[in-house]
Amino acid sequence: MKVGIIGNHGSGKSIIFKSLTGIEEEHREAMSVGVVEVHDSRLDRLHLLHQEKEKIQTRLDIIDAGTFDLKNELIRTCDAYLLVIGAFFGEEPLQVWSDIKADMILSDQDVIEKRLRVIKKEHKKEHEREEKLLEKALGFIEEEICLIDSEEPEDKVLKGYSLFTYKPVFAVINISEKQEEKDFIFSREELGILSLVFKGKLEADLQDLEVDERKEYMELYGMKESAIDRVVKAFYSEIGLITFFTIEGDEVRGWRLKEGSSILEAAGSIHSDMEKGFIKADVISVDELIEVGGEKEAKEKGIIHLVGKDYIVKDGDVIKIRFA
Repeated sequence: MKVGIIGNHGSGKSIIFKSLTGIEEEHREAMSVGVVEVHDSRLDRLHLLHQEKEKIQTRLDIIDAGTFDLKNELIRTCDAYLLVIGAFFGEEPLQVWSDIKADMILSDQDVIEKRLRVIKKEHKKEHEREEKLLEKALGFIEEEICLIDSEEPEDKVLKGYSLFTYKPVFAVINISEKQEEKDFIFSREELGILSLVFKGKLEADLQDLEVDERKEYMELYGMKESAIDRVVKAFYSEIGLITFFTIEGDEVRGWRLKEGSSILEAAGSIHSDMEKGFIKADVISVDELIEVGGEKEAKEKGIIHLVGKDYIVKDGDVIKIRFA
């Protein structure tokens, strides 16, 4: 999953990038990508049953492309965005989001209108569904409604256009150490998007410390979670993401999946061959598996369930796909 850091010049995007990834500014390129592991204690406990195998956490790609440019393809193809708002030098969250939202809406309107002109000119029957989808989407855009807020079901055709307003945006309100967090807390209804308040410079400075020393300073400043943990928790909750696990080959691995997805979709996220050749799947919750001590013990107790392609994956499922 790719998360793009966006915002105005001077808002502290580089500071937030460092606070999330630990990558120093002097070690960065003009366009920087930091890969962050999403820690899950359940995977740690599962790995204790298979210590000979490699443990692989789910990951986020954090992208800082510098100045926000709607024509930048790397930014356009991100799955979600972190909008950094520099409250430490007076940026107003409501105004910044209003301006960015307007730019995103105009960009999406341009993409949709161009595609509709091509479809209408070609006048092909196979484009009828796409045309209806785009016209409906254009209606929301013209009403200045972000497509993600339209309550329309997700559609692969629309996703293929990488429309800005079809993706989640989270605000990081970047304040100084002297400012009070409580003065910058906005509800989703007030701001229009989910927001987190960061003392960006402090969070970035903590990345320079060793793990134990970092914990001490976090306790001193009353910080219960790291910046990346707060961002991940917000993303998973807001987007509706869950984690399932596999024990295959020489790996014990966590996988990210949209809540409500079927076992067939989970198979496809592992490998397309598993989705195409899907037969059945063995499923057990990670807590149950750890409690009994492993797969052998779980089989003996008969608590591993054999499920078909319509099974809806639950958060914490340990899955073994049977495929042809």
